[in-house]
Amino acid sequence: MTTLRLHGLAPDNFLAFLVLLGALRALDEVRPEWQARAAWRGRPLQPELELRADAGEADVAREIDEGLRRLTSGTDFGGHADLKLSPPEFRALAQAAPPATARLLPSLASDGASAGKDEVGRTPLCLMFGSGHQHFLDRLAAVAATRQDPQAVEALAGALFAPWRYERSAGDADGLSFRWDPMEDRRHAYQFGDPSKGRNKIGVVPGANRLAALGFAAFVCAPGSGGRLQTAGVARKGREVEFHWPLTRVPAGSRAVAALLAHPALPDETRWAELDRLGVGWVVRCRRLQEGKYFNVSPGRIVALDGAGPAGTDQA
Repeated sequence: MTTLRLHGLAPDNFLAFLVLLGALRALDEVRPEWQARAAWRGRPLQPELELRADAGEADVAREIDEGLRRLTSGTDFGGHADLKLSPPEFRALAQAAPPATARLLPSLASDGASAGKDEVGRTPLCLMFGSGHQHFLDRLAAVAATRQDPQAVEALAGALFAPWRYERSAGDADGLSFRWDPMEDRRHAYQFGDPSKGRNKIGVVPGANRLAALGFAAFVCAPGSGGRLQTAGVARKGREVEFHWPLTRVPAGSRAVAALLAHPALPDETRWAELDRLGVGWVVRCRRLQEGKYFNVSPGRIVALDGAGPAGTDQA
């Protein structure tokens, strides 16, 4: 058994949670015998990766890179740049989708739910609709593109095992983000310079969005009552949208975490005792923010359940 601490992943960062999901899913693809599991422990609260193998950080990063390439190679959305599709267009995309694309479609939309204006109900995790040349499906395809170079493996290791460092990119796929990191909420009124200008951009964590583009698939969509879209881990309160995610105090694999995301108790705090009995130590929730045409997410608020101490305490 090997235990590796994932120093790069903060519990209150939505992007970090998606990174963890992507890493677990990639390891399941190439090394199922490792039985990759993660539990949140320690001070500060961070995930520990448990493997039934003798493997170091470099070994894990290489295997994750291979898993990502297998699962995302050939991602193609048929020329659609944004997630603004009519039900017939979405069905046609699904029927022609290669395997890598088909894995993502249930997390993107549902043709059984309507967003009005003859559009399918789309995931609230989609935070870009073309403003500022930011196109969600284009970015998914670009970030998922196959990479076969040492720097890609190093980027994955940096996103998982080291405190995050934000770097500006020359324009390749590693410089693309999905606005899932609270650090990207940079309002003009609070900045010394225009945050949209290249010299004032904070950059991204190389490798993080590549993992998140796969972890995002766990937030599956389905039609709900009245034809409204329901998404795993998402709660709506009027016009406000909240994202919820579980932090397990016991080791949990990708399938277990995906099942917890879809558990009806996750967005309902009156039922959190049910999650406590399933090994969830904390529930984190953040809000989707809108400023003009741009969307972001807030930092998460961590709530400890009965079976866990406050976030940041040592866990047995």
